[in-house]
Amino acid sequence: MIFFFYNIYTFKKNLHMAHIFFQLGSQVDISEEELYSTFNTETEIFSGFAFGELPKQKVKKKFDELGGIMRAGVVLGEEKSFEGVQKGITEHVIRNAKKGKKMKIGIFIGSKQGWKNFGIGLQKTIKQASKGDEYEENKFSVRIVNRDAKNLDSYAVHKEKLLEKGNFEYVCIPLPTGWAWGISIGVQKAFDFAARDMKKPVRDMKVGLMPPKLARIMINMTRDESGNLPAKIYDPFCGMGTVLLEGMSLGLKVAGSDLSKKMVEATKKNTQWYFNYQERAQRMNMTAEEKAERDTRFKQLGKEQKYDKFNEFNIDEDYINNKKSTEEKRDPFFLRDIFIKDATKSFYPDQQKKINKSVIVGEGFLGKIFHKPINETQYSIQKEELFPMYRQFLFQISKENISKIVFAFPFWQGEDKKTYSFVSELIEFVEKLGLKLIKSPIRYIREGQVVGREIVTFEKK
Repeated sequence: MIFFFYNIYTFKKNLHMAHIFFQLGSQVDISEEELYSTFNTETEIFSGFAFGELPKQKVKKKFDELGGIMRAGVVLGEEKSFEGVQKGITEHVIRNAKKGKKMKIGIFIGSKQGWKNFGIGLQKTIKQASKGDEYEENKFSVRIVNRDAKNLDSYAVHKEKLLEKGNFEYVCIPLPTGWAWGISIGVQKAFDFAARDMKKPVRDMKVGLMPPKLARIMINMTRDESGNLPAKIYDPFCGMGTVLLEGMSLGLKVAGSDLSKKMVEATKKNTQWYFNYQERAQRMNMTAEEKAERDTRFKQLGKEQKYDKFNEFNIDEDYINNKKSTEEKRDPFFLRDIFIKDATKSFYPDQQKKINKSVIVGEGFLGKIFHKPINETQYSIQKEELFPMYRQFLFQISKENISKIVFAFPFWQGEDKKTYSFVSELIEFVEKLGLKLIKSPIRYIREGQVVGREIVTFEKK
């Protein structure tokens, strides 16, 4: 039997625990790190799935906060062959079928052979069982929602309401010693990430956009040892506001800045849009009392983040020219902490108030776009341009009242399968500034790309 199943004695002592599986995203390392940051528990990886012992309700509660996990569920059995999986799932369907009510189920096969070798046979077995015995006893109504002999995507799972009581999505996972199977308790709402990305009013494909799921993962990597998110995040290179939108979707206070006035305006428009979009969606299901309570809470938040007029004494000319105090006074409270700022220069007192006690999440300029692996000379040019900027940024931010930094720096795919990165030099530099590396750097790169992201986590010593 696989290691993660409890013995009887342990199980009796931990009745609130369950054997949980997580389907990881395509970037396994960073998905695993997100799991550990969120649940503070070790997992073991098999076939793109992570396994561990966790309270089921805790997983259900936190699942929608995750960015790099496709599915989560409870393991119900382990079998040496797929025939045993078919038998276990069929028996589970029969036990949970209710007379007079149609059951909807989905099937997910976590194997490269997938439906061709396994799914079709399981589907036939369940359909045959639904007909009952020769006297038509134990007959029940079931609809298997998979189409074209394929696994279900997240949209179909939610559309068919397979996570609701009485319906099931069965997940079959290949293991070194056989198979594990179970039922899903959470499936990523990929359409929500897509909506925040594609529907926002300002997009620019020429600007290096951080994927929303990556932004969500990095925010989750800021959690404390108890798995709690910070109260506020700050992105010093906010661009189009992707990190801020993901922070808002988690209910966090957000702050952002950028050297470009155009980017700051874009972030403000996008965060304003998301606030309205989110409000409309949530208020549709609220009672009058809940709406009144929510309005009161936002008024209080506005008072807590009231505009503080900056002190013009000893402020440089560029700063004054970029400061639009009359416009900022008219901004809703959740836009007042988005401002123009060169990340390589010192913070002014009013800016320090905006980011005080925040954690930093973001990425800076990733450099030139390349379409094929680079050579040593090309890397040297990129390093000469980018390294001083990141070094100066880290120097400035180390002086501020922040507790943690989760930041993505560029790395490059080189010729002859080499990789180029200056992250180790930055780590050596920041350790002299009172920052310490608390997690090994994790690399994230999409298939076919040359420039990737190396994600580093620092804390103040």
